[in-house]
Amino acid sequence: MWHSSISGILRTAALNWVRAFSRVSESFTSVKATWSRPSREGSTTARKPWIKHVAAVASASRDGVLQDFYLRNAGAGDAVELLWFDGSLAPESPTGRLPLGRHFPAHGGCFSVRESWASSLGQTVLYGKTGREENHEHNDAGQLCIDVGSERLIVDLGSPSGYPADFFEAQRWQYYNASIEGHNVLQIGGREMRLPDWERGDGRPADVSQLTGHLVESVFDDAWGAALLMDLTAAYEGAERVRRAVVFVHPGIIAVYDHADLAVADDIVLRWHTVDRCEPDSRGRFVVQGEQARLTCGVHQVGNPGQPDIVRSEHRYHEPFDRSRTGEKLDDRRESFIRVADRSRSARWLSVFATLDAGGVAPLWTLNSDGRLALRRRDGEWQVGVTEDVLHVVGPDGTRHSQAVSGV
Repeated sequence: MWHSSISGILRTAALNWVRAFSRVSESFTSVKATWSRPSREGSTTARKPWIKHVAAVASASRDGVLQDFYLRNAGAGDAVELLWFDGSLAPESPTGRLPLGRHFPAHGGCFSVRESWASSLGQTVLYGKTGREENHEHNDAGQLCIDVGSERLIVDLGSPSGYPADFFEAQRWQYYNASIEGHNVLQIGGREMRLPDWERGDGRPADVSQLTGHLVESVFDDAWGAALLMDLTAAYEGAERVRRAVVFVHPGIIAVYDHADLAVADDIVLRWHTVDRCEPDSRGRFVVQGEQARLTCGVHQVGNPGQPDIVRSEHRYHEPFDRSRTGEKLDDRRESFIRVADRSRSARWLSVFATLDAGGVAPLWTLNSDGRLALRRRDGEWQVGVTEDVLHVVGPDGTRHSQAVSGV
């Protein structure tokens, strides 16, 4: 009887662990941009993910969707994986089984939204996160990235080519990969985001939730896309309010409204890291070109005349923060970004992105007399604007999708 009780407890515990790992793996597959991705040789922004564990989770949970994900992305694999890969488990397509958009509150608050689970060239995926993790974290609360088909266009820079000896110490933020400067988020006063007061577990653990962003509200609708509002105020020193509203509308229209109010005037910077080295024009417009996919983009200041300073720049490592723990020089990739900057007590910046067909002259966003940005694509004219702190996207048929910055 004692043995039977212990066995039952262990069985229940094991099943709970399987469910938890299945949930984590589902989060991973949702955030992964395309269900099947060819690697872009030489690009640090298109490395295949590490998925050796997925086969084991798929087998333990009898999840055919995870099995399908593993089979499509495992590549040559590792012979050791045969120890837990179950060839009798039939793969299943995620279509109809997984939603096209979802937010996972734990461990950084990752989210993603896509047009479909297909892997065709034109499929757009928006993904990002609302907070910071408990460990191995970067200063990237509010991060957003955009993939089109099998290509990453608005990118996360990932890790350096090798881990420096001090990468997990106080000097971590000297490396742009971990720093706020290496992410597609606002920076205020040249400072990093607020940090826990402990390193490598020294001292009492801080309540990370009080130092980072969170999702205020969201709508995910497979029929048209998603709308989200993030409150990032707690991540910034000197900020009275920092909010990021996002509207994603099929096919491939993304609007991001950054609204920041400060206690006193300070430097405010926004970066958009691009897979290429595109240059903005005098109106803050730029076109990101991948191998085939491309985005036409722009940044506009809402409510005030004029524009912030918008230029292209690139990252460099600087001595002594330019070597791995074994002493080799880090690969200096000179990764490129669009830099938006102003000095003010507030920022109200609207960033727009739209996927384009391959080939031909790329259409650019234009500013209408009513203050809205407009883009004419093959499917008609799209308009994006902010009215009384409500971000809205209007399609060619007049359908409107909105997200209020005030939220709930």
